[in-house]
Amino acid sequence: MAGILIGVLTFFRPGITALALVFVIAAWAILTGVFEIVAGIELTGMVKSAWTLWLSGLVSVGFGVLIAVRPSSGVLALIWIIGIYAILGGLVRLFAAYRVRSDVGAVKGAVRSMERAPSR
Repeated sequence: MAGILIGVLTFFRPGITALALVFVIAAWAILTGVFEIVAGIELTGMVKSAWTLWLSGLVSVGFGVLIAVRPSSGVLALIWIIGIYAILGGLVRLFAAYRVRSDVGAVKGAVRSMERAPSR
């Protein structure tokens, strides 16, 4: 029943659906960023390239906050922002992957030490 109601609402009020999608994208970006920042902090000192994770997290959180604060910026502006975010985020993640790949031993050691650590 709820699915039918949402479908009807989407059909007759597409603006509300678009706005909800904007907020879902913003929340996704902020949550992704927070997890990346936490991972970067946890791996600091264990992996040389941990800073790339928190840098990627900062880009994600910044994007999410920007979208959440200005949801009515217009569809074209939103498309440009999503595209820029995707390119910047992808480049930072590729750089992080390259750096982590060159430091595989430290990453494996960090993961093993996290597995053995008591849960908080």
